[in-house]
Amino acid sequence: MRDVKAVLTVTFSLLAAAVWSHASAAQSSKPSFPADSAMHRIQERGKLVVGIKIDAPLFGLKNPMTGKVEGFDADIANLLAKRIFGEDGHVDFVEAPTPTREALIKAGKVDMVIATYTINKARNEQVNFAGPYFESKNTIMVKKDDKSFGDTINGFKSLNGHSVCSTQNGTQYNMIQTEAPKADLKGFDTMGACLTAMRQGRVEAAAAENAILFGMAHAQPGQYRVLANSDAPPQPYGIGVKKEDPKFCEWINEQLRAMFKDGEWAKAYKATLGAIDKTVPQAPEASAMHYCTH
Repeated sequence: MRDVKAVLTVTFSLLAAAVWSHASAAQSSKPSFPADSAMHRIQERGKLVVGIKIDAPLFGLKNPMTGKVEGFDADIANLLAKRIFGEDGHVDFVEAPTPTREALIKAGKVDMVIATYTINKARNEQVNFAGPYFESKNTIMVKKDDKSFGDTINGFKSLNGHSVCSTQNGTQYNMIQTEAPKADLKGFDTMGACLTAMRQGRVEAAAAENAILFGMAHAQPGQYRVLANSDAPPQPYGIGVKKEDPKFCEWINEQLRAMFKDGEWAKAYKATLGAIDKTVPQAPEASAMHYCTH
């Protein structure tokens, strides 16, 4: 009987040691941050809260079968969360339509917004931007059989005399107001609503970044054409965070640079946008990351 007890004692001791060793290893793999940092506060909460589009195919789209948000922006969010928690998971996504993004950040409803969020001066005066982590170009999408524009537009000035929709007060909406004052411009809260208007014949075209439009066209093969824009400078996508915490913004920039270097960024691109673009573009230059204003 004593021998049995001795064996059991040794066995339980070994099991306890193994459990302790596993727990210690898990604990040691968790990154450590200063107690006053945003990263530490997020760790303590147990979740990174990210504002994201849920109707932008290949960037942020809610899967109706699983309820999960999928796409390039979602993958970037998951990679940042892993660098905070040392493991996968730990992300809560909050829908962030274009008109609400700054408000969500300033009210502290989210830790960051990754939502095809084009950096511009007016927005940068309200929030800080990490990145850019991606560059797109402005253009339009039309129905496949619509020949009003040919295959190319020469800037948004080509929209004068035509009906077009975009997200209300978004980058393209404001540009069209300035560059095509004679266009019949309609604004919607989401690009999904804009696409519905075009499908119903209420507008001829939908304006957005080419990557978003390619994603929407990809979701409905053979229905739409995305036109080239011969007069379109790159549009940088950034990660929006609070003005009051430039250190958090700079930390995100450090993680993005690491993702560019170690191939994680390219892997995320291939898994999402690679469905429409087999050639992975060059990641934005680190020198372009200067939007973490103090």
